[in-house]
Amino acid sequence: MLTSLQASLDAYNKKEGTECGKMFADSKNIIIALCSPLMRRVHSMIPESAEMVFVDSSGNCDRTNSRVFLLLTHSAIGGLPLGVMITSSESQSVITAGLQLLKSILPEDAFFRRGDLGPQVAMTDDCQALRQALSESYPHTHPILCVFHILQAMWRWLWDAHNAVPKSDRQTLLQLFKAMVYARNPGELEASYHRALEDSTAKLHPRYCKYLTSIFSRREAWAICLRTHLPTRGNDTNNYVESAMRVLKDQVLYRLKAYNITQLMDFITTRLEAYYCRRLIDAANNRIKLKSKGDTRRTNEDEVNFMVDTQQLQDKDRKLTPAARKTFYEIATGKNNIPGQWYMGMTEDLNADQSVTDPLCAAAAESPESPARGVDEAGDSDDCSAGEGSSEQSNRQSRLEIRVRGMMEGLVRKLQAEPDLYKAPMEKMLASYDRLTTDSQLISALATFGRQSACPGSGAWKMARRGMQTSTKIGVQPTAVARRKTPLGGRRALITGRPTKSSRREHSYGRARGNSLPKRHAPHRLSQCVTDCVALAKKHNK
Repeated sequence: MLTSLQASLDAYNKKEGTECGKMFADSKNIIIALCSPLMRRVHSMIPESAEMVFVDSSGNCDRTNSRVFLLLTHSAIGGLPLGVMITSSESQSVITAGLQLLKSILPEDAFFRRGDLGPQVAMTDDCQALRQALSESYPHTHPILCVFHILQAMWRWLWDAHNAVPKSDRQTLLQLFKAMVYARNPGELEASYHRALEDSTAKLHPRYCKYLTSIFSRREAWAICLRTHLPTRGNDTNNYVESAMRVLKDQVLYRLKAYNITQLMDFITTRLEAYYCRRLIDAANNRIKLKSKGDTRRTNEDEVNFMVDTQQLQDKDRKLTPAARKTFYEIATGKNNIPGQWYMGMTEDLNADQSVTDPLCAAAAESPESPARGVDEAGDSDDCSAGEGSSEQSNRQSRLEIRVRGMMEGLVRKLQAEPDLYKAPMEKMLASYDRLTTDSQLISALATFGRQSACPGSGAWKMARRGMQTSTKIGVQPTAVARRKTPLGGRRALITGRPTKSSRREHSYGRARGNSLPKRHAPHRLSQCVTDCVALAKKHNK
């Protein structure tokens, strides 16, 4: 198996033209480090890789119980991989050796030109072996803990039967620790800690107080108020790497186990690589919708309950800048053969924003809400509140006028840049505009701009014949007409219900002139039908 594994790594490196995979094996352990070309481009092109890295592991991925370690960074479209390690153990010595092996194949501009210094921050769960291995490999990196995992560890401790915490006290004790985690400043953190030790419920459980004291001694790793100087970008949990682990198990392994470590490595270098390549291309083509929450107004009812204004919970669609889309395309394909204008919209500027950071980090700067908005410097607050409606309407109209001018300027720029491509369509658009004679026609044309509809004018009847004009009747396909059992022509939809009597065909043996057979069901045997027809003909001839 080791021979086959080394041959697969050599073939992979030869195919990519650089050393993207490396292996170390001895009598006890096997370690594989992978940094694909896509991951190398993430290192060199995503500035967030120098700020923060998420690390997590998952076991039971193959029949030999190998462990997979993922290193990711955050971006505007979620987590992007920086490296993968496959180990046969999760001991500190093995993880340290794996990180050193990964460092040997990273590009020179790894972690956005930080190189061997590594990222500024590394977030993990509370795994002592992983945290110590990261500290040994990257001593300049500040390790922090995931808030979700530290709260989950406390909840599991409370539910452990050996600690003898009754169910009625578990929620209270958890809230005492949660107040420490989400403290807004160091002073509030200290006060929450002493309040928890002096709580009447906590005093009934000396083990809890001892466990809380041991956790408080490591408060620099999990307290949110003590990491404000770090470039965390609002990331207090490692949801990015948790989501990546789910992708690995669902879309790479299909919730199955690899046969051996060789097949596991092949799945990571092919299926996992293809998944991130598709996601990056979708982002470059604007097929990924980014959501950011609007301003939420929350009122504290007590220490546990809050009142939230649901009117403020509005999802707002966010779009990637043309520069970010171009960057994601280059990361996915390794090519820079498409001009930047291809990613621009009608009113976008390629050099408007070169950042590809998480849009949630810039939500506050781009928010239309501002404390000084709508305030008249010459008047007082009463005058502002009185004219708030008219001021808001005026601002909205001004913004609309700016957008309309921007659209027109964008059309002119497109025409000047590529006249051969835009000249004929714009001439047709102007001809359609000249045919509009009333305000209602103009309003209808503006409301349906960009849709597949006919412009009201002399040529509207031609479009109606093509089925593009709206109508009160729904047309049908020509093949549907041919499949009809009733003799109705035309392309109109059939009327529901029983067909009319004139449209129904009857066999000759069911109806005769002069003398008719008694009403009965038509037989299903051909011989019987022929016999009846012959008898009826003889009777008629007589």
